[in-house]
Order: sequence, then structure tokens, then C-alpha cells
Amino acid sequence: MAKYLDEATVVEAQADNKEQEMMNQLCKDYRQCIQEIRENGIRLAEENDDQPTADLLNDLRIRFEKHIWMFEAYLERR
Repeated sequence: MAKYLDEATVVEAQADNKEQEMMNQLCKDYRQCIQEIRENGIRLAEENDDQPTADLLNDLRIRFEKHIWMFEAYLERR
């Protein structure tokens, strides 16, 4: 578990965070995942001729972008 925590690039939520803080942190975490998918994941999959994995990562990226859009739209209405 310690190795995983050392390698993690997303921030662990705090129990006392407010709703808006949590949603903002989720957006940051999704952006971090998108960046890693773009910079590393898809490139590595294509270098290894693994198109199904590249497609899966691209689908995840699109979903994360949609979640960010929805969270930001929700936060703007508050």
C-alpha cells in the first residue's frame, strides 16, 4: 500500500471537506488522469501495438472530460 501511495498522483480527499471543495478536487483529479492518459497511457499502448488498450484509455479520457464538464456546470449553478 505504501508503494501505491508514493506513486499516486491524485490527492486523497479529507473527511472534513465541503461539497464544493470535494467537487473541485475531483475535477483536478480527473484532469490529472486525463493528462497521464494523454502523455503516457495512449503512447505506451501504441508503442506496444495494443490498440484495444489505447481505445479503452481514449474512452476513459472522454468520460473524465464529460464528468469535469458536468461538475463545473453544477458548481456554476450554485
